[in-house]
Amino acid sequence: MTSTGADELVVQLEESLGLSNLKHGPKLVGAIIADNMPNLMKQCFFIKRWPSELAIEEVDMMNLPFWVQIRSIPLNLCMEDNVEKLGNKIGEVLQYDNPNQARGYLRVRVLVNTRNHLPPGF
Repeated sequence: MTSTGADELVVQLEESLGLSNLKHGPKLVGAIIADNMPNLMKQCFFIKRWPSELAIEEVDMMNLPFWVQIRSIPLNLCMEDNVEKLGNKIGEVLQYDNPNQARGYLRVRVLVNTRNHLPPGF
């Protein structure tokens, strides 16, 4: 898209969504989701901040963070090292909830390479 085309798109978005400028990111995202909710049902929808110093082609959209629920883990095995081992089978572990406060499942935030298939059992 040319610079002029991008500028026109920004102006159209600002006018159609009633935004004074695109610094209103959350309002823009909310408006897009609200307008497209029937199309987004049962779909994975991910928004990633686009650093202004990068071209769109340079933004890494192959590695995305997801919160994953791991269920059926016996309470005596809900330990940090086990959470990390399980999370690392999916991708790179970014963070996780306190395993001592498990509420029937463990929550792990994992950086997933979307080019790879998920391992069996997940």
